[in-house]
Amino acid sequence: MPMMNVSLTAEQLAFVSQLANSGDYSSASEVVRDGLRLLEGLLNWRGDRLDAPQRKG
Repeated sequence: MPMMNVSLTAEQLAFVSQLANSGDYSSASEVVRDGLRLLEGLLNWRGDRLDAPQRKG
């Protein structure tokens, strides 16, 4: 699986760690992937498309 390094705030790191240690997730990577799936679903639901030109207004 491809890898990427990201920077998190202390609060975000604590949140990811808390979820990863809760037993609902097996790793921090799984927490982040699940969060990204949720974000992708929200953007799709709102009709936002990353390939669409940005509107200025």
